[in-house]
Amino acid sequence: MIRAATAQDVPSIADLFFRSMPSPWKTSDIESVISSPTMTAWVLEENKIIKCAILLQVCMDEAEILSIATDPSERRKGFARTLLSYVLRDLGDDVNVFLEVRAKNQGAIAFYESMRFFVYGMRKGYYKSPPDDAILMKLTNI
Repeated sequence: MIRAATAQDVPSIADLFFRSMPSPWKTSDIESVISSPTMTAWVLEENKIIKCAILLQVCMDEAEILSIATDPSERRKGFARTLLSYVLRDLGDDVNVFLEVRAKNQGAIAFYESMRFFVYGMRKGYYKSPPDDAILMKLTNI
């Protein structure tokens, strides 16, 4: 089931992010996303267990994917693809969608490219822990 995240989901989302990425979001940052009028969070759950979560900032006709994480033990099962597809449909065709991803994360880059994102730039030295460049990507609006 896909649904909007609630304040009760924050501990589970924070744990998911902690287990999924080298520089995870803090619990307080996730709380801020869920309580913000310009940000949103969605989760995909099975049997009441969150398998994947996405955080976005939305402002008028633009959206930025802030982060997406899948439980490491549940990767390659289509959860991120299903959740991202749902979110993109929910945003609609008139919204420009952007994201940044670690340059060394070739798996994520390939995933986003398969979801119709293209590389349009780079930020050198953007990530600090561990150090990495950021690849800037935008959704192709076809």
